[in-house]
Amino acid sequence: MNLYNVSVKWAIPFALTGLMRNVVYAFVHSFFLLYLCRTGAVTYSFAIGLIVAVKIFDILKEPFLGMLLDVAGSRFGFNKFKFFTLTGSLFNAILTISIFNIPMILNGLKPTYCLLTYILWTISISLFDLTYSSVISSFNSGNRHREILSSITRIAQVIGFCLPLILFSLFFRTIQDIQEKHYNNAAFIIALFEITFAFIYAKSDSIIQTKNKVLDFKHVSTLFFQNDQLMVTFVITLLQQIAMCVFIFSYELYVSKLDVQTPQDAFIELQMPWIVVGILCFALYHKLVAIFSRKSVFYVSIFMISTAYFLLFMINLLEVQNSVLTGLLLAVIAGGFALSLNSTTVMTADCVDYGEFRFGKRTECLCFSIQNISEKVGHLIAFLISGLTFSYADVFIKNRTISSQFYSISLDLIVVFSAMAAMLFIYMMFYKLHGSFFENILNAVISFGKESPKPAKDLGNAVRYAVDEHCIMYNLKTDSLEEVLSVLTSRMYDVRAISSKNEFLKGIKAKLLMNPAGIAHGIAIPHTRGSFVRRSALAVAHLSTPIDCGAADGKPCDLIFLIAAPDDGRSHISLLGNLSLMLSEPGFADKLRKSTSPEEINTRLITCEKQLFK
Repeated sequence: MNLYNVSVKWAIPFALTGLMRNVVYAFVHSFFLLYLCRTGAVTYSFAIGLIVAVKIFDILKEPFLGMLLDVAGSRFGFNKFKFFTLTGSLFNAILTISIFNIPMILNGLKPTYCLLTYILWTISISLFDLTYSSVISSFNSGNRHREILSSITRIAQVIGFCLPLILFSLFFRTIQDIQEKHYNNAAFIIALFEITFAFIYAKSDSIIQTKNKVLDFKHVSTLFFQNDQLMVTFVITLLQQIAMCVFIFSYELYVSKLDVQTPQDAFIELQMPWIVVGILCFALYHKLVAIFSRKSVFYVSIFMISTAYFLLFMINLLEVQNSVLTGLLLAVIAGGFALSLNSTTVMTADCVDYGEFRFGKRTECLCFSIQNISEKVGHLIAFLISGLTFSYADVFIKNRTISSQFYSISLDLIVVFSAMAAMLFIYMMFYKLHGSFFENILNAVISFGKESPKPAKDLGNAVRYAVDEHCIMYNLKTDSLEEVLSVLTSRMYDVRAISSKNEFLKGIKAKLLMNPAGIAHGIAIPHTRGSFVRRSALAVAHLSTPIDCGAADGKPCDLIFLIAAPDDGRSHISLLGNLSLMLSEPGFADKLRKSTSPEEINTRLITCEKQLFK
């Protein structure tokens, strides 16, 4: 059984491994401080300083570790996804046991032991986490797989975070005196499950090792800042995490006044709804984007969060103490965050392909380190707020004594609304890998071939060397795609780009049987490759009247780009990748439509490529 070429046999251990990753993460970040203080290993002030310092180190080290994993995987040729997931989980399991088992004989060296083991623990969890998350971008079998795998990782995250908190809250209610042995035993059991599931996952045969040019630190560090879409995704994800952490922190403010009889009632009425709705939204994400689009789902997520948060604020302001209504609004907020989290995960995976199109190199772990940085910054902010202050307002308002929760929830509302507005603005203005066009062009690139593209130095001239002014038709009058293909094929034959018109047209028709030529937004990109192609070539037809090319959005096409590529395993990716990025540039397709001659179309294509790949 397969889910869009992702086998269920592989997906189950993948999900369980992710669940245990988050169980470990939630267990350590929820109980390590409590363990240090209750066992008297260090003072409370030292423990707070220790955790904050290590969290800052954890954030700063993330991109360097991502670069190291990418370079090591490409230079030594092993499957980094398997190797580092397994070794990272093994070291992390050992260190999880170690940080909850401080040797008594250390005496005055206990603070040093806590610092070193906690630092090593953060490194080991990142080894595990980066390669586990970045495997999402390695499946080049279609676009839906990323949405499904993202949903799996996020569902595992929700369950993994909730499971230890629920179990330990029940345990704390039954055991009055929590002793050191309880932490020791819990750490051992969790570590055992972590190693077991990671080993089963690493033994599965569906983890893909993508071929790539050998990377070095200099080039990878340059890619980190030159990938503009990765930087945009980072800012959006950071705003998202800040808003979500504010929501998590303000949760108690909204439910503290409710008249809930028992902890069981509180769980059923307030906590269960948002857990269930969040998981459902994760699970249905790929179906929603298939019906609407990634862009639309992202917009809806922002609307859900903003609207429900405002209504939650209003019922608190009006002192409406209704646990069912509060639970419903919390569920809507959680559902909005679920759709938003899935969106940013898929956006990060797409940035891997964007980097490959532009620079000829895949840097999966580096790209996903961006996602980890944003999440860890959000966690640090939440820790500082909840661990060091009694009121969220105290962080922003100094030299004032505030006893009313009204100021806190008002500031929460301002922060959430500001973050949502900033996310929406940045997404609309700067993010360009969304919508049906990029999704379909990505699928076209994948269906055209799976080999790695040319080195970066050759990428910038792919369109320039392929296009010939003789192969550009302006204001062509036709009513069928077959006629357009026939005319453009003849032009390619005239410039000796192909050796056989019949063989070339057969190749085009074979491709059209698998996938329609239409991409989206009035653009069609029929393509083929084979021995009948002498060199990479691009022919362009600007139609006077749009024609139906089977585009997913149902729009007729008036810009036809015919691609011919030799069967060398790389030219097709370079040409189609470059063309896709150029056409993703806001307004560029319209500039081609407004051109008044083949010469102007040719000039605009070459100029755009030079600017994009400078």
